[in-house]
Amino acid sequence: MKRLNNKGFSLLQVLTATTVLGIVSATLMASIFEKAQFKAMSKTKTGIAAARSNLQNVMMHNVSWYYTIYDPVNEAQNPEIACVRGTAAAFNVNCHNATGTLRVLDASQNVFYNTFSATQGFDKDGLICNNFDAGNGNFNCPLRAIVTWSANCTSDPCYNPSDIIVEVKFEYKTSDSDRKIAFNPANYNFAFSSSTP
Repeated sequence: MKRLNNKGFSLLQVLTATTVLGIVSATLMASIFEKAQFKAMSKTKTGIAAARSNLQNVMMHNVSWYYTIYDPVNEAQNPEIACVRGTAAAFNVNCHNATGTLRVLDASQNVFYNTFSATQGFDKDGLICNNFDAGNGNFNCPLRAIVTWSANCTSDPCYNPSDIIVEVKFEYKTSDSDRKIAFNPANYNFAFSSSTP
């Protein structure tokens, strides 16, 4: 009688192969996850750098800055706006420790960015969006800029525009699914004196 050849894999060989396959799969999955996180973080940083650059370019443009500080809405929100203008009207305004918030107009006198809107912000491509959510975050509109000015005068009148400091501070708030991205928006803040533009 002829014996059949029953050669095959032993249980130990199957378990070893399964373990090795599991380790390789886990390593591969971790690598894919890490690359996805790095890509998301890079996209976020690139978009926020673009938002910062766009906002800074508009604010530093002389015509845009003129329209911004002479904007009737900014004037209504900031009674001490004469401090920022550096005009003779500043002599009649108490500028010492004066501060306020500004919306930013571009050279065409259009609103480029409205700080007074709690929902206006920037998306991950650096473009303006209108659904920033400070409470819950928003994956599609995670960044908000707060544009403020403050007078650093030692006494009144505060006629020198270099005594007025304009600051832009960024706030980053995204949805829970995106929280694992390490990002510090303070690295993108900037300031300048109102005499700079």
